[in-house]
Amino acid sequence: MISVQFKDRRVAIIAILLLLYVQITLCYAKEITTKSGISMVYVTGGAFVMGDSSLKDAPPHNVVLGSFYIDKFEVTQEMYESLMGSNPSKWSGKKNPVECVRWKQAILYCNARSKKEGLTPCYDANGRCDFSADGYRLPTEAEWEYACQAGKSGKYSFGNNVEGLKDFGWYKANSEKKPHSTGLKKPNSLGIFDMHGNVWEWCNDYYDPNYYKDAKLNNPYGPAKGVKRVLRGGSWKNTPASCTSAYRLAENPACSDICLGYDNYGFRCVRNTEQKADPVSSSSNQEEIKNDYISVKASAVDSKAVLYYKLQNQWIEAGQILPLGLKVENIQELTLKKNGNGLTITYIASNGKEHNVTIIVKNDCPVIEVVTGDGAAGIAINVKHTYGVIPDLFANDMILNSKLISQGKVCLPNEYVYCNFIDNCNAILTYILSSRKQQIALKVENNQFTQTEITCGPERKVWLGFSVDKDIWHVEDVNKFNTLEDKELVWQVPFSAKWCANYERDNGINETFGCLYKNETGYDIFSLAIINPESRSVWMSTRSIFIYPFLVENQKAYVRIPTFPGHEEILYKSNGSMLIYPIVTDAKTPKDRYMPLDLMRLASKDVSESNLYDIYHVKINPKAKYPSTCEVTDKVENIFDDHEEKAKRDEICSSIKSMDEFVKGIRERVEEYRTWCKSMEVFCRQQAQAHAEVNDISLEVISQMSNIETRYNESLSDMQNPEQERVLSAAIVQVIDSNASDKLEQVQELCRKIRTIGGAQDKLIGYCRQILMEIRQSAGNRMLLENQGVRREFLQTIRQRINEFTCQTFYHESGVEATRR
Repeated sequence: MISVQFKDRRVAIIAILLLLYVQITLCYAKEITTKSGISMVYVTGGAFVMGDSSLKDAPPHNVVLGSFYIDKFEVTQEMYESLMGSNPSKWSGKKNPVECVRWKQAILYCNARSKKEGLTPCYDANGRCDFSADGYRLPTEAEWEYACQAGKSGKYSFGNNVEGLKDFGWYKANSEKKPHSTGLKKPNSLGIFDMHGNVWEWCNDYYDPNYYKDAKLNNPYGPAKGVKRVLRGGSWKNTPASCTSAYRLAENPACSDICLGYDNYGFRCVRNTEQKADPVSSSSNQEEIKNDYISVKASAVDSKAVLYYKLQNQWIEAGQILPLGLKVENIQELTLKKNGNGLTITYIASNGKEHNVTIIVKNDCPVIEVVTGDGAAGIAINVKHTYGVIPDLFANDMILNSKLISQGKVCLPNEYVYCNFIDNCNAILTYILSSRKQQIALKVENNQFTQTEITCGPERKVWLGFSVDKDIWHVEDVNKFNTLEDKELVWQVPFSAKWCANYERDNGINETFGCLYKNETGYDIFSLAIINPESRSVWMSTRSIFIYPFLVENQKAYVRIPTFPGHEEILYKSNGSMLIYPIVTDAKTPKDRYMPLDLMRLASKDVSESNLYDIYHVKINPKAKYPSTCEVTDKVENIFDDHEEKAKRDEICSSIKSMDEFVKGIRERVEEYRTWCKSMEVFCRQQAQAHAEVNDISLEVISQMSNIETRYNESLSDMQNPEQERVLSAAIVQVIDSNASDKLEQVQELCRKIRTIGGAQDKLIGYCRQILMEIRQSAGNRMLLENQGVRREFLQTIRQRINEFTCQTFYHESGVEATRR
């Protein structure tokens, strides 16, 4: 007798109730006649204990099945020959079961029967089964055993008394050494005949003696691969021990040699119900891994794994996790294996293919690590969102607005980070990739991003993390604001952090500005930018003007649209959007808040190759260690104004010497830009010559870079050269030792000329960086339209080359991004 022990009394009670449910519902089985005139029995789905503790390869375990139809009789020789045109059997008889049948012959019969009735065949040319098809197929082991038992317990469908076998089946003791016509013995309680004895019946499953140990719960289809196939039920040649409901026989699917005794191998068919019934719910195979911030719940019963985040002590569903390329409707089964903070999910598709995804929850932060194994090239997250952001500290953040993208799929530029701005405005889901070779794509349906796809594997991980708070991001229509005055937003800043405001320009470029904080002592901005406290404006070196960034005061937010006199080409969309969001924490951010770049640092801190957080940040050029012309000349003028020039002669000389190095360093950086642009032009022309399809991109990039040389020539008269600056600084030292009465006036004039040189260099180097920033973002925007091919590779190379060149910066070189470093 099958015996299963339950450690939990409640589980035992649930199991008993499930078995009672199965017994009651199976007693009311209904029968149909197919278009081919074949009788089938409807088997109501449910839960049962599969296996037999006395069999080494069949340990008892819980299984839940959906409903299905099964042939009332084994396929007869008459049925087989009328459809296939031949009869492989040794023992002739129209009503006898067909035997000497290979597994391949059995599935060909299934397909032929499906086609005859206008149904979709289940098997392809390689024998792979599509379990979602409505045609005929061989039963799975689980379906066969469930139908055989018919809701009863015991070794046989009629109980444990072996003496009863003579009434229900043909076996060695009563068969007279031959098979018999079907339907001569008693049926089981479902009305199905010959489930014990007569001929062995092929099942769809590969055979694996250890398969049951994995305890697959929901609609198990057997191992994904193997050599031998399973047969069930015993035959006229076998003893009662081989005719039990749980006994498993493994055989080469190509067998057919009568001399070897295979004249007792037959089969019967099953078919899905027209509307597949949901299996009886069971909580015995559900797993969850979580910490205080993030959770993944997986259910083998529901065949899904779901990602959650915590907001104000409530768990909020973010979306479903899937293997890349596998649709929800094609998932037939999940198996779960938990190990500490890790959970391995095996998704089994309707075609039997397995996709393995392993998820690990970090202990102390809202981050999970995802690694895919056999059968899965990546993951997909079904999170609906309208806005997405690719943070880009080398240029401006790329904003993706699903309302501006047509139906289909867009492939993002290959970068390390992407942020889903979940539509409820309370969470940002950040994806962190371990390699730029990985790809992120977004599916677009009805003007909304519906799925985020990420390629990954054993060597290329992906991390997912949440930034969570009430109204953690905000969007406004630009036309609500003007260029003359600050306007307060209805939305309030939920906490202190490095916030960004991103605007859409008419030419498709986004511009990102860091926020300016006003506190009791004045203004604070997250950079070394120059602030004018009287006008609350910040110097933007790339355009050589003061701008009005997004302002925060006592959690209230104020916006004024930036203007750029002298840059009339820069226009913001009047009907565009302004997106406000945090990018990284500051000293005052609550300890339980994590922003996108914080998540990147935490996710990749254990990566052996390098820290992605460091890779992603702009570094200060080692040459930028000297004081600027403005800083030094202001200091010198103050010393002369206080008549302390002789007492502080050494201090002045030291400062001037450092300033000389600063001017020299910036000029060298300008020349690096010019050299880089010339090299890039050669590269672009070579690529255009080798690949005609990139010619338009190449010409556009060359045209944009030519603006740098034009601006350089225009700036020469003011910029002069470092040698001329050193002549002026040497003249300041001479004034120290003179007895002239107008020392201050002389020094002020010299300092003005030095600032002119320094300012001209500042403007030029900022302009150079601005041009490259725009080229980089334009290339990224183009990549959204190029999912693959030479054009996409060329655009990615452009972005990467700009990244490599601009990853170091002088303070004065930084532009828009300086306000958020």
